[in-house]
Amino acid sequence: MASIKLAVWVILALLSFYILADQLSNKHSTLGALMGGLPCMLFVFLINREFQKGVKSGLKNTHQYSDVLKMTPYEFEHYVAKLLQNMGYSARVTSKSDGEEGGDYGADIIAKKDGRIIVVQVKKWAPRNLVGNQDVRSVVGSLHTFKASKAILVTTSDFTEQAYEQAKGAPIELWNGAYLRKLMAEYA
Repeated sequence: MASIKLAVWVILALLSFYILADQLSNKHSTLGALMGGLPCMLFVFLINREFQKGVKSGLKNTHQYSDVLKMTPYEFEHYVAKLLQNMGYSARVTSKSDGEEGGDYGADIIAKKDGRIIVVQVKKWAPRNLVGNQDVRSVVGSLHTFKASKAILVTTSDFTEQAYEQAKGAPIELWNGAYLRKLMAEYA
């Protein structure tokens, strides 16, 4: 759908530029040149507006999981924060100064919703590199530090059986790559 929309915009832009160039080269009336130029200006305005929407949201209009896999861990943290914002959370990526000696105390993102604080740890790992139970313990351990009521551990990969077992009954959600793709389709 997006590629069809883009193709229509490109055709309209080319037609508008052609009309403008024709009007100016044939030295037709100023009104004719203006009429040819208005669609050009409208096109530039609309393209700029769409671009700014994409910049403000921080998320690409494509819901390509392959794009996420190409991100650096730092970019992935910011992507997940923007995804959480689109889900209705307020979210900020923690800076290195939030933790001891440049650490993050187990929270890459601090999110808030309905007055609740949520710590979020993200792991941009290769698909076969599974997140283990020690990571679950680490994130759950950060709840007290941030006075949070819940934790979310997000990975592009998946979790070991021990990690799923460790999370049972704990105030933590485990978001694997498959669940992340589902959220991207809905909120990105």
